[in-house]
Amino acid sequence: MRSSRSCALAVAALVSLGAATARAQGGTPPSPQPTQPTGIVAGTVKDEGGRPVADAVITVDGTARQTRSDTGGHFVLPRVPVGIKEISIRKIGYRPGRAMLDVRADSAMIIAATLVSDVQQLRGVRIEEQLLNQLGGVVLDERFRPLPGAEVDIVGLRRSMTTDEDGRFIFTDLPTGNYLLEVRSPGYSISRRGVQMVGRIERDMAIRLRAATDTRFTAELAKVVAQEADRRKSLAGARAVFVGRDELARWKDTPLLDALMEGSGALALRELNASGGRGGRSPRGVTTLGGGGGGTFTTNTMARGASVSATSCVLIDGWEVPTSPILSFLRASEVELVEIFPANAENSRTLCGRFPPSSGCSCPPEPAGIVVWLKK
Repeated sequence: MRSSRSCALAVAALVSLGAATARAQGGTPPSPQPTQPTGIVAGTVKDEGGRPVADAVITVDGTARQTRSDTGGHFVLPRVPVGIKEISIRKIGYRPGRAMLDVRADSAMIIAATLVSDVQQLRGVRIEEQLLNQLGGVVLDERFRPLPGAEVDIVGLRRSMTTDEDGRFIFTDLPTGNYLLEVRSPGYSISRRGVQMVGRIERDMAIRLRAATDTRFTAELAKVVAQEADRRKSLAGARAVFVGRDELARWKDTPLLDALMEGSGALALRELNASGGRGGRSPRGVTTLGGGGGGTFTTNTMARGASVSATSCVLIDGWEVPTSPILSFLRASEVELVEIFPANAENSRTLCGRFPPSSGCSCPPEPAGIVVWLKK
């Protein structure tokens, strides 16, 4: 097995668990087997001097399997899906290590890992790694039972995974920013959470899914909409702004438009209206941002500057809405995330694709608009 430069890993033994399990059961009927074959990864983490490294984070990438080393540097990761898996080992002050392991069914892979100190590796240079930046949690059903096989998607990052048999999920090494966490499972209503990721944060949450009552919006349709959001985020221009739940929460029941105009979305919203504005009656399928008739909105903030006449392409939960003025009707407390795209900042054209050319909004020819994701 090939080890990385920053972490030496040695496989000490591959132990069959079949006989040991049979002895431990004492002849009792075996418990139900998991739907997917699994094995165990265990071992020790030490530094270059052979001293145990406690509280190192060991993760099986792409799964919800994660643990930390104890004071003796020991760790055990049970129920690791079989196959070639990449293991990462991290601790602040050490260079992160990775290695590929071939996990086999009903067997234990015993490894020894050596982490290299950053301080000794780079003399005179102090490096503080932003460890993990992790988002994890558990998905439950209405009776608070773990829900395996649910699809968890970080909308805008193209990162997704399914929950394990314990209903758990883990994403590591997430870039900072505002994201939308969407959880889908056939037969259940969709759940969304706005999440703000900052440096050196480990967020853990419990998400409860309820039985679906509206069959019009299936998990398959929601996945298509999420994929469009992934494209918008990945191709967004520098002037695009994403306003998350954490920022909106302090505005409580304030109209959403007012909250956006007083926060980080103000500049992008002004630019959107200045570039995409039209006077007159809003065409069918076009949403005025707020305020009175004629496609004009005026907030307290705008009153101190200039009243801008505008109509705009607005999507709610990724779908076009015919009502206006939607942003003044919605409350900040009802919203998880808002995407704001001034002209030419929405390079994926997915927003334009939701509106026919005859809609009369600013898209096309200049892609511009707003996407509001409501709490679910």
